[in-house]
Parts: sequence; C-alpha cells; structure tokens
Amino acid sequence: MAIEPGYYPVYFEMINYLQPKWHGSSEEMLKFVEESADSTRHLYGDGMYSLLVNARVDNSNKLFIENGGEFSWPRTKAGFRDILVKYGKSSYILHRYGYLAMLAGDHKAFAEVLNETGTKWDESKDKYYKKKTWYEYHLNKSKAYLN
Repeated sequence: MAIEPGYYPVYFEMINYLQPKWHGSSEEMLKFVEESADSTRHLYGDGMYSLLVNARVDNSNKLFIENGGEFSWPRTKAGFRDILVKYGKSSYILHRYGYLAMLAGDHKAFAEVLNETGTKWDESKDKYYKKKTWYEYHLNKSKAYLN
C-alpha cells in the first residue's frame, strides 16, 4: 500500500484478513477502512471506502449502521458517486452501487443506477443482483424516482 496506494486489490485482501474469523476484529477492520479511505482520498474521493464496504457484502448483509452494521451508507453512496464522476460509468461499479443501495433501502439511489442500466432483468442483473424477486421488490419501490 505504501509503494502503490492506488492498487486496490491489496486493500481487498487486507479487509478479508481483518475479519473476526481470521482473528481480526470489527474495530480493526473499521479502522483500516477509515484509514485506507483517508489515505487514498486524492485518488478515489470516498471511493475506496465504498469499494471496501462492497468487499464485505459477501460476508454480511448487515453492512450499514441503519441495519446493525458498521459502515456509513451516506459515505458509501458518496464514494460510488466519486468513482463514477472521476473514472466514468462502469457496469461493475453501477451494479455494486445498486446492490448496496438495495441493502440500504435507498430507492432513490437505486433509481439512479437503474436510470443508467435500465430496468429490464437481464444477464448483468442476474449476475449482480442474483434474486429476481428481490430485485423486482426494490424496482417497484424505486419507480417513483425513475426518469
């Protein structure tokens, strides 16, 4: 990380090793996420924060403070927006932003993603959202915000 602070795969490895199942702790993991986000702000804005929160999604669906997790949804959302503005639209980033918006119950943010990716269930939605019924539930909640 010191040699190449923008090389994000090393951050993903570290966040996995800081999980309690590998003898880490939630406190260590959260401190690492905060420090990593702060030290890469010049490269990613709050994007590193969002990417590291996203790295945790496979291990817990309680990510955000509002649903018993440890991370800030407003900061995560800001980070995804930072990445999209700075680096352009990416299917991966848009769908991860959408997935986390669904977990956060932020239907306005989910609609932002759907305005870019479309609403039709397709291969990419199957890959990133996995459960069509869950996707359709959030789609219905987001319709008021769609363009």
